[in-house]
Amino acid sequence: MSSHPSHRPERDTEKTLLRTTGQVARLPVGRGAERRVVNLAADLREEGSQLADVEVADLSTDGFMMRCPLDLAPGALVWLKLSGQAPMKAEIVWAQDGRAGCRFTTPLYPAILDQIIAGQAKPGVRRLFTPPEPQSGQGRNAA
Repeated sequence: MSSHPSHRPERDTEKTLLRTTGQVARLPVGRGAERRVVNLAADLREEGSQLADVEVADLSTDGFMMRCPLDLAPGALVWLKLSGQAPMKAEIVWAQDGRAGCRFTTPLYPAILDQIIAGQAKPGVRRLFTPPEPQSGQGRNAA
């Protein structure tokens, strides 16, 4: 058994509840790694091209799915840059209707995936109703 911090022992996924700081989505059987639903702004660069703004919609140690304005072809190599992370090289597996699925050429360590999820911006609490504050001179104790 390994003592490396990213080591996770085998577990029966039917009987285990998963605890995470991000949302977890179980996608169809046949996927290599569990994907987490995210909403991350990122930069993407095809080798020899300019940067493009993309939105990463799900992420795993093996790859990601993104919404992208580029016309990408399966087999193309790209670099994904997430805030606070080094650029990560990936291969386009499929692309259709402004979305693309990519596989990292070197899988992420689970600890790095957890760090990315933990750094995801949390939506702020927004008050829809704020009671009016009493105006000066109109309170009960006004003279």
